[in-house]
Amino acid sequence: MGDAAAAPTVPARVHFHVALASVFVPVLSLPVVLVLLVVDLLRRGPDAEHRRWTRALAALFLVDLALAPVVAILATERGAESRALSGPVAAAPPRARIGILFESADPEAEARVSRVIAGWPAERAGIRAGDRVTAVDGRPVRTVAETKREIEESRAGLARRISVERGGERIGIDVVPWTPAGEGEDPLFHPVPGSFEPGLLLRDPGWWGAAALLALGSWGWSRRRPGPRVRVWRGLAAALVLTLAGTLGTAWLLFRLQGGWSAGALLLALLAQTLLLLAGAWIGSRLCGPAQPLPDGPRLSTLRTVLLGLLYHATGLVRVSLAVVAVDRFLLGGPGGPGESGLDALQQMSRTGLGMLLFAVPVVLVGPLAEEALFRGFLLPRLARAVGIPLALAVSSAFFGVIHTHLGMYVVVVAYLGGVFGWARLRSGGLAAPVILHVLHNGLVTAVAFLR
Repeated sequence: MGDAAAAPTVPARVHFHVALASVFVPVLSLPVVLVLLVVDLLRRGPDAEHRRWTRALAALFLVDLALAPVVAILATERGAESRALSGPVAAAPPRARIGILFESADPEAEARVSRVIAGWPAERAGIRAGDRVTAVDGRPVRTVAETKREIEESRAGLARRISVERGGERIGIDVVPWTPAGEGEDPLFHPVPGSFEPGLLLRDPGWWGAAALLALGSWGWSRRRPGPRVRVWRGLAAALVLTLAGTLGTAWLLFRLQGGWSAGALLLALLAQTLLLLAGAWIGSRLCGPAQPLPDGPRLSTLRTVLLGLLYHATGLVRVSLAVVAVDRFLLGGPGGPGESGLDALQQMSRTGLGMLLFAVPVVLVGPLAEEALFRGFLLPRLARAVGIPLALAVSSAFFGVIHTHLGMYVVVVAYLGGVFGWARLRSGGLAAPVILHVLHNGLVTAVAFLR
C-alpha cells in the first residue's frame, strides 16, 4: 500500500472527526456537516474508506435535518422556562414537597394527580389520585408548572390550602409541605398502613407479551438455521421469573414487618431486585450449559471501546430521544416525555443522605452489573451463536428495553443504549467495557435527578 493510495482518506477522516466534534448538540451542527459533506463530494475520493465516511456524513445530515423541526418547536416552548434558570442547579435551596406525581410531564398540562406517595404530606392530608389541583392558598393554578412552583416555594411546616376538583366538587385540603434537607419529618422509613400494592415494582404486562412473541420468533428462526442448537430461553425465563417472584416476596415481607409501605422498604426491595437479577444470570447459565464464546472478529481494548461507546452514547442517545419525543407528541398525542413513574417516586422519596445511598447502590452499581451479566454476558453470546450477531444484538437490546417498561414507549431509548452496550461487549470481547458504560450512564442520570 503506497502513500498515494492512503492519502485521500486522511482529509476525509479529519473532516468527519471535525463533524463529530460538533454533533453533541443535534441540529446545530447542520451547517458544519453540510460544508464538510459538500467538500467530500467535490473531492470524489476513489477509495472505499473515503466513500464510507462520506456516506456517514450524509446520513448524519439527513437525521439532523429531519429532527430540526422538533428541536425548533421544543426550543420555542421551553425558552421562557430555560431563561428563568440562573446559577448552578446544585446551589438552589431545597424545594418543598408534598408527595404527588402528575399524569403528564408537560409543564403546560393540567395539574391532575396520577399518584400520591405513601407516607408523604399529601397522602396523610387526603389528596387522591385523579384530583385536579385548581388553587394554592386561593391563588388559581392552571398547569403542572404553576402548581409545582407554588408548592416548591412553600416553607416546611407551614400549612398550605390546596384546592382540588374531585368528581365535579371543589374541595379544600390543608397540606403541610416537607423539605428534603432535614427540615420537617423524614418519611424514609415512615410506615403507612394499607394494602399490599407493589405498583412501584411491577411492570406493564403488555410489554412482556411483546417480549414473549419476540422470544418465540427468535427461537423459530434459530430452529431453521443449520448447526448445533444453543439453549438460551429456559435460562432467561428462569432468571426473570426468579427476579419477579423474589422481588415481590421481599416487598411483601418488608410490608408485613413494617405494617405498611415506606420509601426505605421499597428501596430495599429495589436492591433485592437487582441482586436477584444478578443471581438469575448465574442460574440461567447453569441451566443452559457452558458459556458460548463470542464469534470471531476484530477486538478493541477496553479503554478504546469505552471511549468510542461514550461517543456513540453522546451523539446517538439525544437523536433517538428526540425522534421518540416527536412520535409520542406529534403522532400519538402524548406528553412528549416519559412522565413520572414509580422509580421517579422512589427518587423523590430518597433525598436524605441514607435515602440517596440506598437509591444509588442498586441503580448505579448493582443494577448495571446485574443487567450486563444477564443481557450481555448470558443472552447476547448465546443468541449470536443461535441466530447471528445482527439479530442477537437487536433481540438482546429489545429485551433490555422491556425490563424498563416504567418508561412507556421510551423503552426504545433504553433499547438503543442496549445496542451500544452490546456493541461494546462484541468489540471488546468482555463485560468490563459495557459495565463501565452502563455505570457511567446511570450515575450521570442519577446525579442530574438529585441535583434538580
